[in-house]
Amino acid sequence: MKITNAVRLVLRGLGWGVVGVLSIALLVLAAWVVSNIGDAQPRPRPAELALPTSRVADGANAAYAFMGLLAEAGRDPVATGRALREAERAWMALPPAGRASEADGHATRERALAGPPLALPKGPPLHCETQGSGCDAAWLAEAQALAAQRAGYGALGERCDKLLAGPFEFEELLPVTRGLDAPLMKWQPMVECSRWLRSGAMVALAQGRRAEALAWLERAHRLQGTLVQGAQTLVGHMVSSRVARSTLETMAAAALREPALAEALAPWLEPPLDTRAAARRWMVLEADFQRAAVEGVRDSAATLAATGEAGFFGRVGGSPLSALGDWLTTRGVGFHPERTLQKIDERWLQGLSRLALPWPALIEAAAADERALDHAAGDTPFKWRNTFGELLLDVARPSFLAYLARHADHELHREATALVLGLQRQRVAPAARAEAARQWPGLSEPLRQRMSWSADGRTLTVRSWQADTRGARFDPQRDSISFAWPP
Repeated sequence: MKITNAVRLVLRGLGWGVVGVLSIALLVLAAWVVSNIGDAQPRPRPAELALPTSRVADGANAAYAFMGLLAEAGRDPVATGRALREAERAWMALPPAGRASEADGHATRERALAGPPLALPKGPPLHCETQGSGCDAAWLAEAQALAAQRAGYGALGERCDKLLAGPFEFEELLPVTRGLDAPLMKWQPMVECSRWLRSGAMVALAQGRRAEALAWLERAHRLQGTLVQGAQTLVGHMVSSRVARSTLETMAAAALREPALAEALAPWLEPPLDTRAAARRWMVLEADFQRAAVEGVRDSAATLAATGEAGFFGRVGGSPLSALGDWLTTRGVGFHPERTLQKIDERWLQGLSRLALPWPALIEAAAADERALDHAAGDTPFKWRNTFGELLLDVARPSFLAYLARHADHELHREATALVLGLQRQRVAPAARAEAARQWPGLSEPLRQRMSWSADGRTLTVRSWQADTRGARFDPQRDSISFAWPP
C-alpha cells in the first residue's frame, strides 16, 4: 500500500511537472506571438540606395552586340542580342510557376534565335593552366602555335575587331525583373574578345611587328576600361576586373620584352584609378537584390493566404516546421517585411559609408563589420522578435570584404604596372630599380609598403590584399602580383 501511494505521488508530481512545462511553453509561445504582432511603420528608402539611372543610351549600348557575339556565323550580333533580350523579358513576365514550366521552351527559343554557338579554340597555348602572367610568357614562346590556334576564332575575332574598330559605349544590362531567378548578363563574349586582342598583341610582338602589337594592345586596353566603367552588378565588376588584370599583365609583358613600347603604354595608366565608385554601384544593386528576396517571401505569404498554395518556407523546406512557418507568416506573426527591409537598408548603408575611407582603413573597417555580424549571429541564433525575418537576414546577410579586396588589388596592380612601365620608360638599371621605385613621384603608401624587390632588381613582387583577407579565394598563381624582367 505504501509503495502504491508513493508511485501515485511520483506520477502525480510528474503529471503536474508536465503540465507546468507545457504551461510555461504555452506562456512563452503566447508572449512570442504577442511580441511578433505588428510590423514597423513604412519609411522612405534612403536616397543613397536608389538604383542608378542608365548612363548609356539603349540604342548605342554595345551590350546587345556582346549578347549576340557568340551567335551562329552569318547572324547579326546586335539584332540577335536584342531578340534574346526580348525573349528573356517575355519569359520573366510569367509568374514563377509559369517560368518553371516554360524553362525548357525558353531555352529552345533562345537556341533558335542565336543558332548553334560559335566553336571557339580550346587548350594551350591560348588557354594556359595558370591563367596569369604565365600566359603571356607562353604566348611569346609559342607564337607560331598560338597564331595557328587563333585562326579558330573565325567570326568571333571579326566581330570583336568590328566592335573595337572605333569608339563604343557599354553598360551592363540588368535583369529584366527583380526576381531571384532573373538571369544576369553573360560575360563570356567579353572575356573571349579580350583573349583575342591580347593574344594578337603577343603574336605580333613575337614576330617583330611592334606597331601592330601596339594597335592590338590599344584595343585590349580600351575594351577593359569600357567594361570596368560599364559593369553594374557584382558579377560584372568581378569579371571586368579580371579582364583588366589580364590586360595589365599583357601590357607589362610587352613592355618588359620591348622597353620601347613602354613609351607608348605608360601614358595610358597615368590617370589615377579609384574603384570605390564601382563598388558603390554593385553594392546598391546587391542591396536591391536582397530586398527583392524579402519581398518575394512577403509576396509568397500573401499568395498562400489567398490561394492555399505552398509559400516560401514550404517550397524551401517541405517539413511540418516549414508549413508552420508559412502558416505564421500569412498571419503576420514572426515575419515583419518592413522591419526586415529597413534592417537590410541599414546594413548596406553602413557598408556604403565605409567607401569614404582610403583602402587600408576601408578594408579594416569592413573586416570589423563582418566580425561583428558573425559574433551577433553566433551568440543569438534564435531571434525573439521578427524571427523569420532575422533568419532571412542571417542567411543572406551582406558579405563583401573579399570583393572589396579584389577592388583594392585592381588599383594596386594598375599602379604597380604603371611603375614598371615608368622604370622601363626611363631605362632604369636593375641594380637601381628598388631605390628608384621607393622614390617614385606620387607612389601611394600602400604600394610602397606592399612591394618587395629581388636582390638583383629583376623581380618586383607586390603583396596582394586578397592574400591578407579572410574569405578571399586567393590563388597564388592566378592572383599574385609579380613582374619579372627577362635575363
